[in-house]
Amino acid sequence: MKLKYLIIFVFICSCGSLDQVALDSERFANKEDLESIKILNEIAPSSLSTSERAKIVLSKMSFEQKCEMIGGNGMGMKPFKSLGLREIVFADAAQGLRTYRGATAYPSGLSMAATWNRSLAHCLGNAIGKESLLFGIDYLLGPGINLYRLPTCGRNFEYLGEDPHLAGKLAAEYVRGLQSNRVGGVVKHFAVNNQEYDRHNLSSDLDEDVMQMFYFPAFKKVLDESGCAAVMMAYNPVNGVSASENKYLIKDVLRTQWGFDGIVMSDWGSTYNALGMMKADLDLEMPSGMYYNFSNMKSLLDQGKIEIEEIDSKVLRILETNFRLGIYDRARNSRKPLYNNEILSNNREIARQIATEGLVLLKNEKLLPLESSGDGYIVLVGPNAKNTETGGGGASYVVPVKKIDILKGIKKYSDKKVIYLNLKNNIIEQKHHSIIKGADAVLVCAGLNSKIEMEGLERYWELPEKRRHDLQTDNLLNQETLIKDIANLNRNTCVILTIGGGVKLEPWINNVAAVIHSFYGGQEIGTAVGRVIFGLDNPSGKLPFSMAKKWEDFEASKFYIEDDNIVKWRLWCYPYCDPQRLKIKSLVYGERFGVGYRNFVKNGIKPLYAFGYGLSYTTFNLTDCQIKASAGGDIEVTVSVVNTGVRSGAEVVQVYVQSPTHQSLSPLDLRGFDKVFLEAGEAQRVSFLIKKDDLKIFDSNSRSWKFIPGNYSVRVGTSSDSFAFTEDFKL
Repeated sequence: MKLKYLIIFVFICSCGSLDQVALDSERFANKEDLESIKILNEIAPSSLSTSERAKIVLSKMSFEQKCEMIGGNGMGMKPFKSLGLREIVFADAAQGLRTYRGATAYPSGLSMAATWNRSLAHCLGNAIGKESLLFGIDYLLGPGINLYRLPTCGRNFEYLGEDPHLAGKLAAEYVRGLQSNRVGGVVKHFAVNNQEYDRHNLSSDLDEDVMQMFYFPAFKKVLDESGCAAVMMAYNPVNGVSASENKYLIKDVLRTQWGFDGIVMSDWGSTYNALGMMKADLDLEMPSGMYYNFSNMKSLLDQGKIEIEEIDSKVLRILETNFRLGIYDRARNSRKPLYNNEILSNNREIARQIATEGLVLLKNEKLLPLESSGDGYIVLVGPNAKNTETGGGGASYVVPVKKIDILKGIKKYSDKKVIYLNLKNNIIEQKHHSIIKGADAVLVCAGLNSKIEMEGLERYWELPEKRRHDLQTDNLLNQETLIKDIANLNRNTCVILTIGGGVKLEPWINNVAAVIHSFYGGQEIGTAVGRVIFGLDNPSGKLPFSMAKKWEDFEASKFYIEDDNIVKWRLWCYPYCDPQRLKIKSLVYGERFGVGYRNFVKNGIKPLYAFGYGLSYTTFNLTDCQIKASAGGDIEVTVSVVNTGVRSGAEVVQVYVQSPTHQSLSPLDLRGFDKVFLEAGEAQRVSFLIKKDDLKIFDSNSRSWKFIPGNYSVRVGTSSDSFAFTEDFKL
């Protein structure tokens, strides 16, 4: 069994090897780039270290060239042909390459998080890295890892859930896979970008210990464990200061505390003041030098407000990072990528695997898996049955090379008759009743789309029901009513949610037999759903966020935008960069650590579905758990996982730690996880090591990290509210 999965993993990750990509790149190299490489090697030979080469190039740059380098060039960095520095190209990459002409549309980041599979995250990064080289792209603007604070954030689908340990570990593997192809990763958005409403003006205001212990750790994990090339700053101000000129975030945390020596760039149009950006230590303004330009820099120098060394340090970091990645020493691919290319073909399989492992089976009352053959028929209805949405909207949206919607996927794997009912406004007519009643099962494909769930918007907590001024398509209406009406006619109803996070289920969850959360599953969403529905693949996804019974159960809902009407329609404020329009407003994170499962644990609230929850077609037991604390304070956990069912499948073992009681601190923290694939009857032992340093807290008074002696509780289980073993220690 283990060999089987190892072979699959090696096959997927090795498809279209880097050597082959390099060979093709050399064969179809951009001629201008080859000329630049020749000039560069005459100025700063490749035999020198990256630091030496960067310093040589810097010494030959004019003041004007330096100013041009720290101001962007649309979707990249400017070329300097006389120095042998070619143009550098960026691409958005939350769900694949945003090329505007078609690429592999992978599942969304939240779907990737639902796999809880570090190896698969690495494989995804590797695949996108190879695809980037085909498209001549040098940096990917991702991964996005802002935490899921409330389900209404319009970009939750891009991110990796509500927990910093899960997000950080998966993102680090993604970046390692990506940068193994010498394509730079850009982790974003630093920091505390947890809502999209009025994002240029709405300041995320919170205590330093909450930032350090909850909102920063995922970023630190990525930088420490992957060597990520760049960090993108957020749009929102933090504690009243815009992120791109926030000295605390950039100079104090990134540079001094964490020792980050890569590129720190602005998000597109999130800059307002040249001097503030310079003093905060921002390296690169995007998409152009609106403030980082020759005129402004010369004026600041002449006034004695900045020193030339401050500009030089930014240029040097950009040069060194590009040299480390080998960008200036490789020519871009001049060929248009072919969609039958081996790499793109294999990447389609990776997209399918992520979509499949990311499906979360929330409820199953002996309905799934369905029989795929025999008499009878299956009915499909709902806005995402046909032309299923592959991803959320905004900068993340990828035009898929080839899409398999849910209807196609069900038809592909079913020998039974499949009937699709194209309902106007999701309203069932009398003529549909007998068809629905007679079906073996009815699949209701509900959810949102890329026009409603997107960058720059907050989205609905509930499935759309009534017409509202911002509802972009009529086929999203009446979804709650549709589900209840279908279930009243046929109890064998399965709801398939295509949506970027949690949603209100209470009005109808007790009426249906099964619920699958498919997130935005990319171009292979239909294949993944079809295979799981008919039992060809066993669902193994686990929720990367908590699902509440009602909105008020989220503690952060008490500290959210008050005007619900405005939230739902207001897009980002134009013009982007007019500082005269920047009127900073405050959004206080009064819940502190009370986000996600930490909120439910602290307040004793039962979630509808807990963080880490997900059903399977087989069953698992955790046995023979040993939890030991070493003399140095590290904690070792070993446990056996047994597949006690009749099907092969995967379970995610999760290790949580409860620290000594402290009212203002997090009551429970995920500290380890491992996804284990097992045949029926098979067992495997897994181990975890929790370092004592990982248990330290940030003390606000001394502004330092400290270990608090006391009673610690280690909990081993399969979700944040389901534990097989608990052990208490005095450390």
